[in-house]
Amino acid sequence: MNRFSDIDCSFKKLTPVYGFRSEKLVTVEKALEPIQSQIANLLYYIQIAKNHCHYPSEHGLTRDESASIYIYTMEWGEQSLYRLLNQALRNENRQLLKVWFPYLKLFDTALNKLPTVKEVVWRGITADIGKDFTKNQLITWWSISSCSLSVNVIKGFLGNKKNSTMFLIEALNGKKVSAYTEYESEDEIILRLGTEFRVKSNALDHPNGSYVVHLIEIDQENNHTSTLVSSTNQMQLTTNQISSKSKLNKWKQDAITVAGANGEGRRLDQLSGPLGIFIDKNKNIFIADFNNHRIVKWEYNAYEGQIVAGGKGEGDRMNQLRCPADVVVDQKNHSIIIADYGNKRVIQWMNQNQQILIDNIDCYGLAIDKHGFLYVSDCEKNEVRRWKMGEYHNEGIIVAGANGYGNQLDYPTFIFVDEEQSVYVTDWFNHRVMKWRKGAKEGIVVAGGNGEGRKLNQLSSPKEVIVDDLGQIYVADGGNDRVMRWCEGKEEGEIVVGENRRKNEEKQIGWLNACVAVERAVLIFKGVQFDKTKSKYIARRIILILPFCILGTLIHELTFRRLFEYETAPDTNVAMVNNKTQCFTCNQDKITYLCEGCLKNFCLMDLTKHRQILNEELHHIINDYDQFKQIFNEQKPNSDDLALINQINEWEINSIKKIQLKARDCREIVIKSSQIFLNDIEKKFNDLSEQIKQIRQENEFNEINLNHFRNQLKKMILEINNPPKTSIQYDSQPFINDISIISTKEPKFNKWKQNAITVAGGNEFGQKLNQFKCPYGIFIDEYKNIFIADYNNHRIVEWKCNEKEGQIIAGGNKQGSRMNQLNYPTNVIVDQQNHSIIIADQGNRRVIQWLNQNQQILINNIDCFGLAMDKHGFLYISDYKKNEVRRWKMGEYNNDGIVVAGGYGQGNKLNQLNSPGCIFVDEEQTVYVSDQNNDRVMKWGKDAKEGTIAAGGNGKGGNLNQLSYPRGVIVDDLGQIYVADMWNHRVIRWCEGKEEGEIVVGGNGKGFMANQLNNPFGLSFDNEGNLHVVDCGNARIQKFEIIL
Repeated sequence: MNRFSDIDCSFKKLTPVYGFRSEKLVTVEKALEPIQSQIANLLYYIQIAKNHCHYPSEHGLTRDESASIYIYTMEWGEQSLYRLLNQALRNENRQLLKVWFPYLKLFDTALNKLPTVKEVVWRGITADIGKDFTKNQLITWWSISSCSLSVNVIKGFLGNKKNSTMFLIEALNGKKVSAYTEYESEDEIILRLGTEFRVKSNALDHPNGSYVVHLIEIDQENNHTSTLVSSTNQMQLTTNQISSKSKLNKWKQDAITVAGANGEGRRLDQLSGPLGIFIDKNKNIFIADFNNHRIVKWEYNAYEGQIVAGGKGEGDRMNQLRCPADVVVDQKNHSIIIADYGNKRVIQWMNQNQQILIDNIDCYGLAIDKHGFLYVSDCEKNEVRRWKMGEYHNEGIIVAGANGYGNQLDYPTFIFVDEEQSVYVTDWFNHRVMKWRKGAKEGIVVAGGNGEGRKLNQLSSPKEVIVDDLGQIYVADGGNDRVMRWCEGKEEGEIVVGENRRKNEEKQIGWLNACVAVERAVLIFKGVQFDKTKSKYIARRIILILPFCILGTLIHELTFRRLFEYETAPDTNVAMVNNKTQCFTCNQDKITYLCEGCLKNFCLMDLTKHRQILNEELHHIINDYDQFKQIFNEQKPNSDDLALINQINEWEINSIKKIQLKARDCREIVIKSSQIFLNDIEKKFNDLSEQIKQIRQENEFNEINLNHFRNQLKKMILEINNPPKTSIQYDSQPFINDISIISTKEPKFNKWKQNAITVAGGNEFGQKLNQFKCPYGIFIDEYKNIFIADYNNHRIVEWKCNEKEGQIIAGGNKQGSRMNQLNYPTNVIVDQQNHSIIIADQGNRRVIQWLNQNQQILINNIDCFGLAMDKHGFLYISDYKKNEVRRWKMGEYNNDGIVVAGGYGQGNKLNQLNSPGCIFVDEEQTVYVSDQNNDRVMKWGKDAKEGTIAAGGNGKGGNLNQLSYPRGVIVDDLGQIYVADMWNHRVIRWCEGKEEGEIVVGGNGKGFMANQLNNPFGLSFDNEGNLHVVDCGNARIQKFEIIL
């Protein structure tokens, strides 16, 4: 048993715990004094807690308060404090709790100071108790409940045991204690004693006897339950315990046409630019026929539709519509509610009677929740508002967007509202789907949000969005011709239909837009596209995909259906060529198609075969991936690690005991020595007192007696003013044995092919777009686009992957100091958050930012050379004249920055630099800088006052322990340092702590052959691990391919 599985399964009805909050706040020793007899060595554990607890605390906890949390999380077997405390909290005899009151007061005070967490948390137990929990059941956990934000932590404790139960808890008042526990990586959240829950639904069971129970914390102050979204889709437990995924439905990939497909037109069997749809419980489909200005109802299995609204030409009369975008049906009164986009109104049709519900609104998407509230997206005001059904004489309530920076939308379109009144909205021009919980002030990104693109973590102009009962989000990814499913919390989605890249086939899906119908996922691909001004719709293709809702709530699978017709050639990854060219495979002149992967032309038949080969290769890769995934998932903690940890624990206990015994002996000696001295003085004083007393009584004394008394008193005064000096003598021999951990695993040393491929330049020195003139710094983005600081051409060139020439993206307007000019740029980086380019414009002594041909000077009057940006967005710049590296917070450049390396003048001491050049910043904000004139690379830890030599430092030379004017420097994930050793014409790798490096590429003398370099400068890895080197003297960029 552990804290996360210490769960009460008895469902006892107990009285609440009262009285401990009125206790006096005391130290942790005093607080636990009443239960000292219950736990052996309790004082020892308290001392460990006070020594290792998180203090000082950024939340204002005292050391004792912090220690009260730490000791609660400590594990020492059956007598662990948390076990005994929770047993007492579950006991029906509440009198047994009184001895715990002082500790509960201290513990509760500590929790009050910590942040409150409103998130999904997890617990688990190795018992099949899930069947005991039923929907809407109210339960109370009387003990303190340890939970984790990470389901993997709970899985790790449960192991592979069958018949286990996982608890998914929507917490409202959790306390984040992870930083204050013995095991910080466990992401621990504590729910206080007496927390009440409602069971969201019957337990999700699995064939092996495992369960998942979904609980919602009850807010006792406001008497309502949490509105956090269900995260059932995140329940990915091990296959031996709980099935690895929630049920992920699949659909047939060949769709059935259920409406339209008879050409674009106005007939009842035709559509023109269909947008939103709604499917009622009888499977009737209501379609917003955008370009025909009407709503069409298409009954199940019908060959044509019937007009139920509009259809009387484009106009603004009550019986007309203008470009309707969406439609919903209020199934309580069978009325049709329409987003009449062109007329800027939401209108209701009921039995051919019309009523304007909301006017003067740029409405696009509509939704109705289970309580009858109407939601409308306003694509111009960038917000979603909610109205109570029947009460439209007000402005409604904003439920998404319109809250300023960070809480914005950019052209919201379709919306979906779940059972908890959370709003999901397609944020068109931000290429993402946002989720706004009820009452939230800002949303969270649940799909996309990584820029426009076709990767699995990206979207392109998303249209419709729907959410199934498991919280899985389906998005019509319009620009990518596909429907994506995103499980909330995942970093990428998966394609469920569409994106079938078989080119020039009439059953290819074109521009996608998707819509929702009734209770389950119903999707529609629509063919409408915006122009750039957001003000006009142009019907490009008539593509409609209607999934079909199967009867009954017990059946989860959907039939995927579509209607399609093309006006133009489909957007694909294989470009159509009108002129006949020679097919790469059959060598005959035919109409061919260019494959953008291998850049070869194929006829349709051979293209199909080529795609089949690629699909087979992908299938093999997926098989290998699945095998690796299974092997990875089966990995267990090494039993040797547990044995080592036990040895460390034993060493800690023995060492502390030894120190405690020695300290006790020393204290006794100090106390004893002082007491002996005082006892001796006291004896002499008493003797003198008796003598004086006796003489006074007898009244017989003379000069001799008085001199004796006087001398005795002087001696005692002298003695008491000069007590024996006691001090501590330190033994040079170690008192306890020191230990350290040695890992025997050797780091992986990558290797690269020694003959490089020229990927940019290589056409001699010049100003053409395929030439460079002394290229310096380099930056490679995630798409393998290379950004080069073309030093003597005073420009920045972007060279896209596999291109024959680059394009000028900054400068290139001759040498100068105007805003659109550069003057000997040395380095360039790309801020991939806003896609701006930041340039070290050395000749103009400035760092300048270019964003869409707009320039802004970030830092002026600086002799800049190297640039770097860390993961937190801080900008680092080397100043080669001031011999320092400074750091600025991104966006805050109106200051001098902070010195993070050098700054102590020119020199070769460890706190000095001599003409610093290129820089690199790792995950820990450690700065690596090429100290050019000192022929070394220096490493400066965060907040360090001096650096350490990480490479070179043995004078200028060509030995393996030397460098000669180092330029570019980069560091891999293992901390291995790669240096462009410029005048040695090589790239050398140094492992930290080694006395010499090794040559990884180059080192074959100065030259222009594929295995040679000529004054290498910048270095960079691409996302596949290939090493790119700026071969400055040969005016080219060389790619050395990694050997896997």
